[in-house]
Amino acid sequence: MLGAVWPTALSRNFIAFYSHKRDESHEPEAIDELPQFINVFKGDMSLIGPRPGLPREVALYDERAVRRLTVKPGCGGAWQVSGRSDVGFERMVELDLDYIDGRSVSQDFDLVLGTLRAMFDGKGAA
Repeated sequence: MLGAVWPTALSRNFIAFYSHKRDESHEPEAIDELPQFINVFKGDMSLIGPRPGLPREVALYDERAVRRLTVKPGCGGAWQVSGRSDVGFERMVELDLDYIDGRSVSQDFDLVLGTLRAMFDGKGAA
């Protein structure tokens, strides 16, 4: 499957509820990413891979960035582990292409652990 996967209505409702209920004094968390696991179970996303881009972003991709769309999008990956919103677009593309070119079980395992840490420490969450 090529292209982006969008959150389900359940995901949006969970995010809205969670955002409303969480204490504003806490650091931003990425726990709102958990509903994406629904898409993994459905087979629309993989656990590890490039994050899907928004349609307006994908429309502006150059040939190099389009390569991100050649694999199934993922809930987590090198971008999340490397700082998420603190990482610029070009660096994100570079990380994604490095992942695509060198995929392995051990790399996926490392990225799963790193993504879980990133989800709960909130660093780089926008």
